[in-house]
Amino acid sequence: MTTQLLPPPSIATATRDDIDLTLLERDLSFLPNLDYARLAETSIDFSAFTSSTVFPADVEAELFRQMNLAKYRAFTLRESITAAGEFRRSELDELLRLVARADEIRNTLVTAFRKLALAIAAQLANALAPIDELMSEAHEAILRAIDKFDPDRGFRFSTYLTHAVRRQLLRFLQRRQRERQRTFAATREAALPDTKRWTVAYQQGVARNIREVDRLLLELKPRDRYVIRARFGWGREFETHTLQEIASELGVTRERVRQLEQRALKKLAQLAVQQRLEIS
Repeated sequence: MTTQLLPPPSIATATRDDIDLTLLERDLSFLPNLDYARLAETSIDFSAFTSSTVFPADVEAELFRQMNLAKYRAFTLRESITAAGEFRRSELDELLRLVARADEIRNTLVTAFRKLALAIAAQLANALAPIDELMSEAHEAILRAIDKFDPDRGFRFSTYLTHAVRRQLLRFLQRRQRERQRTFAATREAALPDTKRWTVAYQQGVARNIREVDRLLLELKPRDRYVIRARFGWGREFETHTLQEIASELGVTRERVRQLEQRALKKLAQLAVQQRLEIS
């Protein structure tokens, strides 16, 4: 009796067109100095880190090694399968798994160290740099620090992150201060021009500009008009106020006052364009 051999099952294949464009363009940079040949993937119980804010030194270092190992293997696999005309679909599934693993470890680290960044931001927050803006800057610093931190350098990530966040926030505060100084200088120059510029024609132009802005302000909604007057001290009865001071006065949040200010300034600009005004 002759035994009939069945053909082997076909292997599901894929091509470059089956790979999502975002995955092809995804940044999979990894630390170049780790010994990836000796590193092995280990299981991670992510549920154990849901409420963690501080990791033991060995656990912290292992998380960074595992994240970089996942990105290294994902990068290598992506290079291999995109260079081939056709590859196994299981390889694409493995690529997706490695990228998801790297993301999960990264998100775990971000969540754990966000409180440290918040504590640093809270020390530097002020009326010109509210905590929400500083935390936005700090979040960018956390992401960059996680991607660049080498766990084999011999110090904790919290030390590295503290310097990274403080440096980012101090640069932000310096930019904000320079912007404020430029605005103040421009306002002072307009309000107190030198004697060479203070001609009769110049004085008449300033007075005309003030009248035009006053007229445009009357076309705003009462609350928007109040916000502009209070923020910029426009009018004899007004002095400049912070967002928080106006928020307390109106019984709204500081963010809502910022939104009202932006809306009012945009409306004023539109009115000036519509009426073909030239405010010099």
